[in-house]
Amino acid sequence: MSQLTQAFFEKILAAEGGYQNQSADHGNYNRCGINAGTKFGITPSAWQDYSGQQCPGPETMKSLSKAQAFDFMDWWGRRWRIWEIYDQELAELVFNAFYGNPSAAAKALQQTLSRRGYDLTVDGIMGSRTLAAVNVEVAKDRPALYNAYRSSWLSYLLSLGNASYTAGWTNRMNRYFPPLPEAPATETPAPNYQVELWQRRVSGMFKSSDDAIWVWTALALLFGLIALMYYRLKSIAP
Repeated sequence: MSQLTQAFFEKILAAEGGYQNQSADHGNYNRCGINAGTKFGITPSAWQDYSGQQCPGPETMKSLSKAQAFDFMDWWGRRWRIWEIYDQELAELVFNAFYGNPSAAAKALQQTLSRRGYDLTVDGIMGSRTLAAVNVEVAKDRPALYNAYRSSWLSYLLSLGNASYTAGWTNRMNRYFPPLPEAPATETPAPNYQVELWQRRVSGMFKSSDDAIWVWTALALLFGLIALMYYRLKSIAP
């Protein structure tokens, strides 16, 4: 699995910078409508979800430490299941997109995978089917998937039509997440999609009601089958 490494954390800090409270940036406002500002790319709304603090104000946001930011980013990756992506470099690219807009980032990933032959609903939810497809496809052709997703995310950024915003994000992508060079095909077999899907369902059963239904239904059927076999064998025993 991937993880929040110190090197990647420092990359995000460099890309995001410190505290800013530009009034034109809607992400700087907390849920009470106060411009509390953003630090290390952490918005007041996201900090409230993480910490439970209601409507954190400017003092809270300004005082966030790097240690707090590291813990937050690690939680952010777990919240959106990004650390369940096996490949570290792809996970970092995905994290960068999710740090900007999780729903749009998930849709861009689903669209990328759909174009590569996976039957996915483009719903903006980082679910087990999407994760399974990512882990299978990255084993098949890592550079191609990385570059395709990178291109899809850049297309989304350009579609926003905000010149100053898209210019900054485009420069960020080119500087910190450049395209990967093509690589020769690997002879390592890719994971089986159905096996990988069930592994993701098990890992997501306490995060997703859909996964919980699948896993608990399968377990109920399994225990039912075992019970049936037990009583069948007991009835024919001498």
